[in-house]
Amino acid sequence: MSTASNGHAPVSLPDSDIDPLDEEIGRLNDLLGPLAAQADQLRAQLAQVDERAKRIKAAVTALTPKPVRKVGGARPPVAGPSTRAQDWSPSEDTIAKVHAALKEAGETNITALSKRSDMTHSRDTITRAIGVLRERDMARLVRGGNGRLGNVYAAMPDE
Repeated sequence: MSTASNGHAPVSLPDSDIDPLDEEIGRLNDLLGPLAAQADQLRAQLAQVDERAKRIKAAVTALTPKPVRKVGGARPPVAGPSTRAQDWSPSEDTIAKVHAALKEAGETNITALSKRSDMTHSRDTITRAIGVLRERDMARLVRGGNGRLGNVYAAMPDE
C-alpha cells in the first residue's frame, strides 16, 4: 500500500455507484423540511404579535391626554434688569432738543418734527421724548389724531 503525500494512507472508496455522502445529504434534507415549516409558523406568529403591539400602541396614544398649550397671556416677569426693547427712555439731551424744537415750531405733529433738518432722531425717539415732556408738564396735546396730521403737540408756555 502506498502512502499519500501527506503521510497517510489513501482512503479507498467502495466500488458501488452510491456515494456514502448521498445518504447523509438525503438525511439532512429530510431534517430541513420540518425546520422550514416551523420557521414559517414562527414568522406568522411574530407578525401577529407585531400587529397586536402596534394596535396597543395606537390605543395608548389615543388615550393619552395631549398637553394643553397656553395661547397668549402675559409672560412671567424676569428677575433682574429689564432687557425688553420697549423699556427705554431718550437721553436728557434728546429731550431738551425736542423741547426746543416744539417751542420753535409752535403747534406741530411728530412727522413735522422728525422732518426738520436739525432733528436727527427717529419718530419713535421723538414720540418718547414728547411723552417724557408731557409727564413733566413741559408739553401738551393740542388736539388728538384728526386724520392725516395725527396728534398735534405744543410746548407749555414758560412761567
